[in-house]
Amino acid sequence: MQCSDDSIVPIEVGEYLHSHLKNSTFRLMETKGHYPHISHPEETISFINEYLEQNCPDYIALKGY
Repeated sequence: MQCSDDSIVPIEVGEYLHSHLKNSTFRLMETKGHYPHISHPEETISFINEYLEQNCPDYIALKGY
């Protein structure tokens, strides 16, 4: 997850990490800033849930899908 306008970690850093970490995913958030879990928890939770639902079978089982 990368905020769209992060004054501490530019998008290029997130893209670099994504291209160098095997099996990584890169999601650009509409949220601006460096602490999305504080300033925009709803979008952060949504991104985390989407990732878990797509990549973690145990998570799906726990939610009862």
